[in-house]
Amino acid sequence: MGEYHLINLIGNPMETTTAAANLIFSGFMDQLPNIKICLSHAGGYLPFAIGRFDHAYNTRKDVSDNLNSKPSDYLKNFYYDTITHSDTGLNQVIEIIGSDRILLGTDFPADMGVKKPLKWIESINLSEDIKNNICSVNARMLWDLIQ
Repeated sequence: MGEYHLINLIGNPMETTTAAANLIFSGFMDQLPNIKICLSHAGGYLPFAIGRFDHAYNTRKDVSDNLNSKPSDYLKNFYYDTITHSDTGLNQVIEIIGSDRILLGTDFPADMGVKKPLKWIESINLSEDIKNNICSVNARMLWDLIQ
């Protein structure tokens, strides 16, 4: 994966996906249901692979043994940043996860980070409520700053 910066392009989102899958399938999320974890790279491939995870849960005992419910039920246990580098990708994550679990991401100081994340979010065709969730409300909820 050294060529073409694939370690970053494919590897980083895959590591995020692998970490989240391990947290789910190990039963960790059942042991600490109130833990607050934010997944970088908008959860990597997790939002898009969750149907495959649910299918494995329904067909393979070794996948379901440690879980109290199907993998997709754990999606709302995580927060996700906006680092998709794509309006369409972010819209898909919002559709799958919901806007109440998405936090503004920058990927700073990485060279592939979003230089002006607020400007990018403002430019996307999203409702003002969704933009407000992403840019303010969700972070305030996560860190108990709602008054």
